[in-house]
Amino acid sequence: MSLNAQSMDRRSFLKTGAAGAAGLLIGFYFHGDMETLAAAPDAPIVLNAWIHVGTDDLVTILIDKSEMGQSILTGLAMIAADELECDWKKVRTEFAPADKVYINPRFGVQGTGGSSGTPTSWNPLRKASATARVMLLEAAAQKWGVDPSECSAENSTILHAATKRRFSYGSLAEAAARLPVPQDVPLKTPS
Repeated sequence: MSLNAQSMDRRSFLKTGAAGAAGLLIGFYFHGDMETLAAAPDAPIVLNAWIHVGTDDLVTILIDKSEMGQSILTGLAMIAADELECDWKKVRTEFAPADKVYINPRFGVQGTGGSSGTPTSWNPLRKASATARVMLLEAAAQKWGVDPSECSAENSTILHAATKRRFSYGSLAEAAARLPVPQDVPLKTPS
C-alpha cells in the first residue's frame, strides 16, 4: 500500500512516524558506540568517555547535554579545555552517545533541563580533563625519562621546562591511552 501525505490517516501517520523514529534512534546509538569509534581508522584516541585526542592534535570534548540556545556547548567545552590546558583553536565538541556514564544525576537519565547543564557536568568534565592532562604529562615524562613533576601542560602541549622540549597532545595520545587511568587527580586551582 502506497501512502502519500494527502491520503495518510492519523493511525498510519503515527505508525510510520514511530517506525522511522526507532530507526533513527538505533542508528544514532550504534554510530556513537564507543567500541566502534575506538576501532575506526584514524579515529581520535579515547582517553576517557569525555576527552578524545586525535593524532592531528584536535581535542574532542564530548558534551552530554543538548544545545537549546543557552550556549551549553561552549560553556562546557570551555570548562574542559581550561582544565586540560587546550589551545582553543584545536578544540571541537561532539554530543555524547547514549551511555550510562552521561546520566544526569538530577533526573536519573541522560538528559538536559531544569538549568542542570553546568552544575551536573562541571565536575565530571573537570575530572575527565584533569585525568587526561595527567596521562599526557606522564606519557611525555616517560618519553623524556624525567619525573612528571618537571613537566607542565600549556596550549595543547606538554613542556619540559628545564630543556624547553615540547610534545603536542596528538603526539602523546597513543602512549597516554596505554597508561593506567589515575584516580583522584588534582584539579587546577582557581588561581
